[in-house]
Amino acid sequence: MEAPREHHWLSWFVDDGLRQVGLQEAVEFMDSTGLAEAFQDTVQPTCLAIIARHTEWQHLVALAIVRLDSPCRQHLPKTATVLGLCVDADHRGKGLGTFLYRKMHREVFAREQLSLFWSVVSGATAPARDALRFELAPGSCRRTVSALLLYARHGAMVTVAHGMDAKPWTVSMLEERLLGTSGDFNYKATVTVTFPGPLCLRGPYEHCASFGIPDTTTFLPPPAASDLAPATDKWLAQNYQFSRELLQADGEEQHPLSYSPGQRFRFSTTTGTAALLLPDSWCAEIYTYINSNLSEDRETLAMKLPTEPYSTLGHLSGYSLFQRTHAAVHKGAEQQRVTKQATSKLELQMVLTCVPKLKAVFAAWLSTLGLPVGWVNELDALLKVWRGAHFLWQDERCHASFSHHADDKDLDLKPAERQRLRTLVVQLSANTPSAMCVWGREPQRFGGCGAASSFHGSAVHFTMQNNPPPAAGSPVVKMALFVVMPKR
Repeated sequence: MEAPREHHWLSWFVDDGLRQVGLQEAVEFMDSTGLAEAFQDTVQPTCLAIIARHTEWQHLVALAIVRLDSPCRQHLPKTATVLGLCVDADHRGKGLGTFLYRKMHREVFAREQLSLFWSVVSGATAPARDALRFELAPGSCRRTVSALLLYARHGAMVTVAHGMDAKPWTVSMLEERLLGTSGDFNYKATVTVTFPGPLCLRGPYEHCASFGIPDTTTFLPPPAASDLAPATDKWLAQNYQFSRELLQADGEEQHPLSYSPGQRFRFSTTTGTAALLLPDSWCAEIYTYINSNLSEDRETLAMKLPTEPYSTLGHLSGYSLFQRTHAAVHKGAEQQRVTKQATSKLELQMVLTCVPKLKAVFAAWLSTLGLPVGWVNELDALLKVWRGAHFLWQDERCHASFSHHADDKDLDLKPAERQRLRTLVVQLSANTPSAMCVWGREPQRFGGCGAASSFHGSAVHFTMQNNPPPAAGSPVVKMALFVVMPKR
């Protein structure tokens, strides 16, 4: 999860087993009412800490600690128990608490989802649990009003009982107490915090759903067929033909990303696509990389080696002449800032070398297509089928939200290659759902980070327009990969 630019003076760490923050430092840093009494008795290797230190002085500025537990009964969800969450008193009111909590929440989800993923792929006899719930440890950590307010703002239900009299405390009630003189709740109050969930690890991470916010996302309807005549009939016939080809060619391949052992990778005749789920941690890492390496004017995307962040192999640029978008008026300069592409062999080599976890994503997709996974480490073999990689920032101006088009024409493929083109679209952001639609089919929804769709790249398709559009400064970020299947 990418830190806001205003927090540039902080260095964030994810600490397994409290190796980077010691027990004594954690206890001294937390407010007297901010840490569970049972914390010092906790088995440290099961703990995960999210740490923010001042980049120059290295002192703690923010800290969250969560313990991961597996209930004895297999059918129960994995439990993440929040032991404490605190921001230094001198730095409150800057949004650090919100970012700290969201980063902790996202990190725990990503780790547990990846654990489930590998347990299924490896064929474990007892796969990891597929649900995750959060709870707050008992004790004094439940009495800090500022922390309770933070949880309530993220969908938790806070109940305070004095004796037999129990009542829920809303966000406004907690805000009023925080601003007043009553202070934190005393030990006589019994405070219960119920977080939204449990979260399903078989689905993508989506910000609103994860915090109990109702999903009100809607999409504008596609244009009527009559508005696109006479091309419509040709498109429909072409897309149905591609659907039949995919059913015959890809319908029985093993799907390593399914969370049910033995399930097959199947093409949906309803959507004209095959829905995939990629681990949130992979996609979040790609998201952070591409956003961190954009130039200040967003004109270029630097390709920096992860192991040598100061070594830049080259830059990717966007395109400015593609006019099949939902933008009210095409503006090439704006389109170039929200699109980045790699098409030449040198650019594709840079992308595969520099973008973290791209090899893992590619290997997973190659497997679903029935192609050798080892190609990700054999560049010459991969470049024989790989035709491009695009990174898109779909914002309210819609210059990267595409109307009806087919990828084979955009990639300038040879006629013999067009029938064998496959496209993978992956959502990298978690801020809001999105959707695409193959012409003549039902929309394919992307629920959040890690949601992906594989389909025939020569089929006419388009981006569904969010209604309302993404908030300014919070675009839906996607990645598209293109391969041409070898001749059978």
